Amino acid sequence: MSKWAEAAIARRPTVALWAGQVSQARLDSGLIYPSQSHILETSLHAAVKVAAWSFDQGLARIPRPADIEAHVRQRAYKPEYPTYA
Repeated sequence: MSKWAEAAIARRPTVALWAGQVSQARLDSGLIYPSQSHILETSLHAAVKVAAWSFDQGLARIPRPADIEAHVRQRAYKPEYPTYA
């Protein structure tokens, strides 16, 4: 990735990635981050926003998929472990 791309990504406000991921009840109680129990969904939400921005800026190295969210979800690591007991 070019220095320009790294700088542009670094300037993107992090708050935009988390927008809508924290309930009003949590905000009212002073909590500003999403719940740990929703971390996977929150991470996927942020990944979709970053991917869409990368495609919009012409930084992606693949053609833009028709459904960016489905593309990200299909390729995301899923923390699923087998049960041995």
